[in-house]
Amino acid sequence: ASIGQSVSELFLPRTCRRATSILALSHSTADDLIQEYRVAAEKVSVAYPAANNIFFQVSNQERSRWCENLPQPYLLTFATGDRREVPSQVVEAFGQICRQVSHCLVIAGKCPAWQKSELIAIAKQQGCAERLYFTGYVPDAELPFLYRDADIFIELSRYEGFGLQVCEAMATGTDVITTDVSSLPEVVGSEGHLVALNDPSQLGTTIAKI
Repeated sequence: ASIGQSVSELFLPRTCRRATSILALSHSTADDLIQEYRVAAEKVSVAYPAANNIFFQVSNQERSRWCENLPQPYLLTFATGDRREVPSQVVEAFGQICRQVSHCLVIAGKCPAWQKSELIAIAKQQGCAERLYFTGYVPDAELPFLYRDADIFIELSRYEGFGLQVCEAMATGTDVITTDVSSLPEVVGSEGHLVALNDPSQLGTTIAKI
């Protein structure tokens, strides 16, 4: 991954400047290209991605067998080892308000061992370790049900070119909390809840309020 990132950092700015036109996934990404890579603004257009139709169609379907094992009710976040994710702050915020709610915190995705250990350690400090549930890898077919059955989907991220997971969760009708950075305010518009990074107390208050 580090080699791929280095190659991108070396060649992408030049490639973007030489391109005739560029499609960006959000206005935030377009602004980054213009400012960071010195791309001419008139070359950049925005074309938003969208959630697959299956996320819109899941509302009236029965719960899947895979999701029957999940604790009810639950809040949902992802942890996959991606350095943009900040699930540690989600766990800390959950620990602060876990006595106010009856929920478990479901942590989805193929969480690497180092990250899982870190999250469990934080949960033990907060006294909520017994209310964490790690799903491991989630089959694509189960994602719509996973989002839909959560009371809140929480995506804390340092940067997103386009927050597709947030878009997918909203398509299933689930309340969303995400960070007020990069493209995420564009995705949620007036329908989601924005919080600051590095402020677990604000996140905890928002969870309890919803």
